[in-house]
Amino acid sequence: MPELIFLNGAFVREAKIPVDDRGYTIGDGLFETIPLYDSKPFLLKEHLVRLAGSAEIIGLKIPFRDDEVEEIIGELAEKNSVSRGVARLTLTRGVGPRGYGSEGCHNPSRVLTVRRYSPLPSYIYERGFTLTQAAIRKNRFSPLSSMKSTSSIERTLLIDSARSRGADEALCLTAEGWVSSCSSSNIFWLKAETLYTPSLNCAILPGVTRGSVLKLAEELGIRKEEGSYKVTDLDFVSEVFITNSLMEIMPVSRLAGRFNSGGPGELTKKISARLKALIKSANGD
Repeated sequence: MPELIFLNGAFVREAKIPVDDRGYTIGDGLFETIPLYDSKPFLLKEHLVRLAGSAEIIGLKIPFRDDEVEEIIGELAEKNSVSRGVARLTLTRGVGPRGYGSEGCHNPSRVLTVRRYSPLPSYIYERGFTLTQAAIRKNRFSPLSSMKSTSSIERTLLIDSARSRGADEALCLTAEGWVSSCSSSNIFWLKAETLYTPSLNCAILPGVTRGSVLKLAEELGIRKEEGSYKVTDLDFVSEVFITNSLMEIMPVSRLAGRFNSGGPGELTKKISARLKALIKSANGD
């Protein structure tokens, strides 16, 4: 039986989107990817706060309440028999007149899916990701850098470029040369007993897992710093890891020309363990 999907106020097994929906024609929309553990969404509130902030920036009205989203995710998880999974909430400006202006767009479209998710194999976490420096530069003055837009061509180019060079992820810099983020993850590194990560003004997505890591580091008494850093600041670091909501914390074993390790460092393992404990606690385990 086809999976159950929530589309514009109704549960359906065959979802149909108008060909003139602006999310399809010009990528005029937003999305959030929310992990599920034991059928429960993790840090849903944080994801919805980020979505609301992005919607306000682009002038898109959110046609649902936060508690409604949680209820729908629960029902989809149950009907689709999903325990370890991923919820994808997509919000577009809907159908509107031809052109780029948003005048006349009065009915936003929303789609919510809940599907099974298979985590990456443990051996990948043991060996870690390899990163390569991307040629594409990020614009720290663009509001798109801070939101999950359905227009994700740049992310596609970044990950395809990294894989064509034998790497797992691409590390981006800003136009000014500051370290930014990877195609779909935030970056952290340990140097001289301090945990560093680019600040929000470095064209990064304010990652939900990034926020959790900063809080956990504070709880662990780890000195941390957010700022603007040159790629040379990644020379002679002790540990590097990247984060996002689905892979959680991924150790980095190699950054071409700057960093090479044999696997996850002690701090990476400690923070990862604390994050997993936080996930269990959120589920009442």
